[in-house]
Amino acid sequence: MKGSDRFRRLASYAFVAALAVAAVSCNEAHPNSTLDPHTDLGREIDFLWDRLLLFGTIVFVLVEVVLVFVVIKYRKRENQGPPPQTHGSTKLEIAWTLIPAVILVFIAVPTVRTIFISQAQAAPGSLNIDVTGHQWWWEFRYPDYGVTTANEIYLPVGRTVNFRLRSADVIHSFWAPELGGKRDVVTNRTNYIWYTPDTSIASKVWNGFCVEYCGASHANMRFRVFTVTPQQFESWVCRVLWRIARQHALQGFHGDAATVRVVGGGTENASKVWSSWSHGADDRSHSAPTRGAGCDDTGRVEFSDASRAGCRARHRAAKLGHRCSRGHSAGDSALSES
Repeated sequence: MKGSDRFRRLASYAFVAALAVAAVSCNEAHPNSTLDPHTDLGREIDFLWDRLLLFGTIVFVLVEVVLVFVVIKYRKRENQGPPPQTHGSTKLEIAWTLIPAVILVFIAVPTVRTIFISQAQAAPGSLNIDVTGHQWWWEFRYPDYGVTTANEIYLPVGRTVNFRLRSADVIHSFWAPELGGKRDVVTNRTNYIWYTPDTSIASKVWNGFCVEYCGASHANMRFRVFTVTPQQFESWVCRVLWRIARQHALQGFHGDAATVRVVGGGTENASKVWSSWSHGADDRSHSAPTRGAGCDDTGRVEFSDASRAGCRARHRAAKLGHRCSRGHSAGDSALSES
């Protein structure tokens, strides 16, 4: 009777647990799931996971079937003498050596293939982003454009992005679950990870995390990834460079006639000056720059000032050393402005 009561109690617990799992699984909103990848690298990792899960399931089922068969067939019976003893079966020794070796081959081949794919060099023409992990924020530099952001990345869909990862202090780990795999971020070497966002995910936002414990505020070391169309990306770059130019102009570039050329790589409008403005000779009056037509494909911001001694003739965005302040991005959301 006690055994029956215990069985019913365990069955009721199992039913409640199964009901809870079923209720949770009905929710289709999984913002940090790795099971629905949106990049080429993410699909390679997902394919490997599916294949290994399939092989593991097959091995598990076969082992359990054999185990249950042996337990039932060779269970102890009444009036049964001791079974015959065997030792040193060469056939068994060979069998249980070869079978795991064959299983490991089926596991090793797709695993090594995925490792070679993920460790290969990024394709030529990729968008390079230098990632620096700090306690406890992320710095993202676009060296081809002279743009730096903090805790936000803007990626054009359909174009391969090559992340070059380094740490400024302790070990971090870079991960955007729905886009690609993880990579450690360390101080004494540069690690790489690359992937191509699908064109179907334009104008969407994704979560990113540090997944290596890095100190007291590790849980707050998050970032956002904006996947945008190539046109939205170029527009965002131009807006950021425009703000850099405007900021530096209003903070101390003086002269009777100052001209700024804002350059964002990749646009079709070549060598177009965005704006010009005048500063009063007494440094008190400022005419704020106004946005012009476009920018060319050389990826820089240039200032020319022919009037005032002490001002350098030309300044590139990279030489201006523009950095976003901690916890802020260099520009507004491309999703909201486009």
